[in-house]
Amino acid sequence: MTVLSEKVMSKITQDKITPIPKWQFLLKSKFIWAMAIVSVFWGAVAVAISLYLVTSPIDSLPTQSAYAQFWQSLATLPYFWLVLIAVSIYVAYHNFVHTEDGYRWKTVQILGGAFLTSVVIGIILLYSGFAPWLNSYFVQHVPGYTVFGDMRGVKWMNPEQGRLAGQILSVDS
Repeated sequence: MTVLSEKVMSKITQDKITPIPKWQFLLKSKFIWAMAIVSVFWGAVAVAISLYLVTSPIDSLPTQSAYAQFWQSLATLPYFWLVLIAVSIYVAYHNFVHTEDGYRWKTVQILGGAFLTSVVIGIILLYSGFAPWLNSYFVQHVPGYTVFGDMRGVKWMNPEQGRLAGQILSVDS
């Protein structure tokens, strides 16, 4: 044996190093793929709800000028969902890079593929009716969602400008 191989063998016996079982590598690989898929799915949900909130007719409020309409639209963009899209695509990228063949792909290809997949699935979720249902579920059951997720009510709840949101309970004539 050479000097190097003797050093390696002595290190193995001294530190009682054992090989890692194959099942641990397989489990790690499956977990990373699952996380990448879940991240793309959450990106798709975020795309679907973002598109629903942007295209929803509740946003159409008459304004005094195009300038005012621009600022009203900017104030009600679904920033929470846009950030969630970016985070989920990054997580999908990070997980995909750590798969067996992830090193072979360029960053632009991985990010573009994750984004495109999220958009396509998001559009399918939007047109299947899942996005409106999930958004109304969040509005009803998640405290604070209207502050971060669905900010369309901000336009309607503005008493200074003569707008007041609410529910009509009875009409006296």
